[in-house]
Order: sequence, then structure tokens, then C-alpha cells
Amino acid sequence: MSRYMNLFTIVILITLSCIICTTAAGDKEPVITLVYVGEISDNSYLAQAMLGITRGQEDFHFNIRKIQWDKSSPVDPVKDEDGTCSCMVLIMGDIMNGDEYTYSREYSGIPFVIIDGPDLSGPAVSSVSFSMYGTSYLAGVLAANQTKTGKIGVIAGVDAPVLRGFTDGFIDGAYAENPEAKVNISYLAEDYTGFFMPERAGDITRDMHRNGTDVIYQIAGGSGLGVIETAHDLSDLLVIGSDSDQSVLAPDTVMASAIKRVDLVLYEKIQSVFSDTYKPGSEIIGLKDNATSLLLNPRFNSHASLIRSRMMEAVEKENRYSGAYTIIPST
Repeated sequence: MSRYMNLFTIVILITLSCIICTTAAGDKEPVITLVYVGEISDNSYLAQAMLGITRGQEDFHFNIRKIQWDKSSPVDPVKDEDGTCSCMVLIMGDIMNGDEYTYSREYSGIPFVIIDGPDLSGPAVSSVSFSMYGTSYLAGVLAANQTKTGKIGVIAGVDAPVLRGFTDGFIDGAYAENPEAKVNISYLAEDYTGFFMPERAGDITRDMHRNGTDVIYQIAGGSGLGVIETAHDLSDLLVIGSDSDQSVLAPDTVMASAIKRVDLVLYEKIQSVFSDTYKPGSEIIGLKDNATSLLLNPRFNSHASLIRSRMMEAVEKENRYSGAYTIIPST
């Protein structure tokens, strides 16, 4: 019995030590850990996330500990080598191969916010998943409306649950607008390295263009830069970007972007921790919540009426789809 009591005491002390070192650190600012893969300056998912984190940093004054996750050598996301503990952990995607489960229970008093990752439960775990079906449905409508060849492409980082809403919504929207359209999907890799392979993405863009594709929806994270840059150098090829407003990268090429407001979600989670209103739990958010949107490049605003006319249709279809939208937990 005493052995189990000692183990329980150790767990309590570990948790309390981290609470103490973040709340009673004198003049030291608290620390929030960001766990991610890829490049922060990807002009996509991570760049959008950093907008919210930086805004939070300006308002609540904390330091950011960045961990570029390597599954072959896991790093404690709460306590660093000097014993300094983070007061919050932000995990960007299903990238930790189950280690998020272990650490969130080892540090059960520390808020863990998981974006588009495994749907974990825990006393301080908040799992937020974006349903991109509705916004991608609108992207498909726009692509099918604008294609002159009837051939539309999707370049995705990986065939994974987190991207199924993108592809399913896009295909359904394209066929709703033009049942004769042909949609070709190409995946860059079998794992998340597909999100940072811009050269390969550029090669696939050229191949699609040679085959008559004239509109491409890129959902490839940092690899999407390769799609946009290549399309910009080709004639008669339009792109729909993703995650952040990518029209600034090629104003004549990117006609719209499927926005994921991960910046707002992260800011609100950070704010809740500092205001003592943080609540754990799981949620799926999307078009009806204004958590996603199809943002038109101002140069293509002539298509705004098309998007507005199909908005409720997209919301209704996403509501039905979201019931089946799940993030598969890591095992």
C-alpha cells in the first residue's frame, strides 16, 4: 500500500513543482510551449497559429518555448533541461505519436491544447478540431465555376484524417457546381513530411498543368509554397490556398484561400489560462462558427456573389458531415 502511496505522492509533487515554478517565479515571465513540425514561417498553418500566439504574448507577457517535434527523440514539453516549467502546452497536429497522452497525464494540472490532433480526454486537455468541409465545399464550387478545361487538381500533404474534410468538401462542392468536372488528387508523402516538400509540390503542379488542369486547391502546408510559386510561373493556372491568406504570395494566381482561424482559437485559449477561465474538453468548429472561411483575393471579388449564394448550402452540408468527422486518436 505504501508503495502506491509513494507513487501517488511523486505524481502530485511533479505537478505541483511545475505550478510553483510558473506562478512563483519572481520577476520571470511564464512560459508557454509550442510543439510543431515544419517551419514556423510557412505562410500557412503555423504562420497563422503564430499570429494568435504573438498577439497573446503582447497582451499577457510570456515567453515561448518552441519544440520542433522529432518522434525519434521525444522532448518533455513541460519541463526544460533547467527545470523551468511551462504553464501551458500548445500542440499543432497529430504529431507526437501518443506522447501527448503520456505527458498530459504526467502533468495533469498543466493545460494541454491540441489543435487538429487526437481527441484526448484529461483534466486539463482541450482538443480543438477544425472541420474544413464547408469552406472546402465553397472552394470546390469556385474551382468548378472557374475551370475552362473541366480539370481540377488537389495537392495534399498526406492522406490523413485531418485532411479528409478538405478533400471531401472540395470534391462535393466541385461536383455540385459542375457534375462533369474531373478532380484529380495527388498526395505528396505517406507521412507529415509531405507538408514541407515544396519542390515536389512544384513538380506535381507542372505535371497537372501539362495534363490540362487549370485550377489547383493546395492543402499542403509549407509545400503549398511550391504549388503557388510554380503556378505563378505558368500560364492559365489558378490556385486556391489554405490555412492563411495566401493571395499576397501571388495576387494574380491565388484567387482565394480556405482560412482556418487557428490564430483566434489559440489566442482565446491563452487568454482563458491567464484569466483563470480555461476549460478542458473537445470541440469541432467550422464554417457555421466563423472558425473557417473562404477568403477571396480582392482581385477576384467578382465571384463574391457566387460564394454568398452557396454559403447556407455549404453550412448545411457541413453540419451533416461533421457528425462523421473524427480525428483518429493515436495509439
